[in-house]
Amino acid sequence: MNSTPRQLVSAVAYAILGLVLIIRPGLTASVLCAGLGICALIFGLVRIISYFLRRDSATGADLAVGIALAAVGILCLAAPRTVMSILPLLLGVVLIIDGAGKLSRSLELRKLGYSHWYLTLLLAACLLLVGIVMVLNPFGMVETAVTFFGICLLIDGLLDIILLLRLR
Repeated sequence: MNSTPRQLVSAVAYAILGLVLIIRPGLTASVLCAGLGICALIFGLVRIISYFLRRDSATGADLAVGIALAAVGILCLAAPRTVMSILPLLLGVVLIIDGAGKLSRSLELRKLGYSHWYLTLLLAACLLLVGIVMVLNPFGMVETAVTFFGICLLIDGLLDIILLLRLR
């Protein structure tokens, strides 16, 4: 396994984002929702305008994607509480994906003879478990889910940093 600077930067970013989510979960969720809304609205409007400017080469799918993105943007900006109520579901999916990746990495580390491979396996199991719980019960408290997600990201980032530094 070859560690790259990109993996180290990603691990540090995970840890920093985790700290921010732990310290300011409510504000972070609101800012993310507003940021997502602004980006989606801009990209949607660009797609809609592009469709009308290139009518001869554009397809109906281009227009549909633009309208959908603009609608998501407007929803995020007009009803952030509604969007934030589904945030735990989305965060749960992210944790499941990350946990599956960590599970694969732990098995790879085991094959390579890394003595502490089980730590990555333990983290993968925790991420998968929490992700599944968040997907099955997404309408709990958003701030609690964001804080817990932050804790998971912080631990994930720190363990990745340790792993990458040890493998050098």
